[in-house]
Amino acid sequence: MVLEFPNLTIVHIHGCYNLEHVFTCSMVGSLVQLQDLSISWCENLEVIVKEEGEKEEEEEEECDAEVNEIILPCLSSLKLESLRNLKGFFLGKEAFSVPAFDTLQIEDCPAITIFTKGHVSTPELKVIHTSAGMWNVKQDLNSFIKSKQGEV
Repeated sequence: MVLEFPNLTIVHIHGCYNLEHVFTCSMVGSLVQLQDLSISWCENLEVIVKEEGEKEEEEEEECDAEVNEIILPCLSSLKLESLRNLKGFFLGKEAFSVPAFDTLQIEDCPAITIFTKGHVSTPELKVIHTSAGMWNVKQDLNSFIKSKQGEV
């Protein structure tokens, strides 16, 4: 069964301690109107978007054989706060495009190592707010997170 949310514009999740992921890969395609995503104090959250069929020891299965790029066309704001076990937004190899993305806040997420394993496109993102202050984004998002690991 595939859940679809074509009219969803705002998602705020706070204090869901047993939550391990927010969306599955197949759900993301229906999030065409999602503009604002805020997640905080979810102690067991490891990824925001989980790959289909993902097993705990095997995180590199492909999302869907026909999908080359995952797009969140309207997502402009993402706030991640106090997510102690968050490893990344999406750990798949597919390209990830967020064309309207202009606000990113990552605070107290010490386990994050990468946004996604695939190419990430965020043309409107200029500044990232982290636990260590505000940073201008002069490189791609994955490179930024790798260079600031432990500070976010």
